Amino acid sequence: MTTDRVAHDNPQSIRLRLSRAIVRWVLVDLGGLVLLLLGGLWLIAGLQIVPGFPSSGGQAWFCIALGFALMLYAIVEILKEFLTQRPRPTGTSAAGRD
Repeated sequence: MTTDRVAHDNPQSIRLRLSRAIVRWVLVDLGGLVLLLLGGLWLIAGLQIVPGFPSSGGQAWFCIALGFALMLYAIVEILKEFLTQRPRPTGTSAAGRD
């Protein structure tokens, strides 16, 4: 039995949709990845894909730190968006009382 079949047989399985907010956060994540790549390439091999940037080790480390921070923040926001798509339990109030 494959995992796909199990997911389709489960009546509680959730079909996630790709919303505009998720697409925006994916683009922010890709921007962070580009910054991480620019800084890493300069530190490892001295390569500059963008002419003149980064031009120092400090700029390269800043690119790596900012890229990592952007990626982490975007991933958290993507996960929050997915969690808002989960169906809420019915029949109980927030305090747990009916």
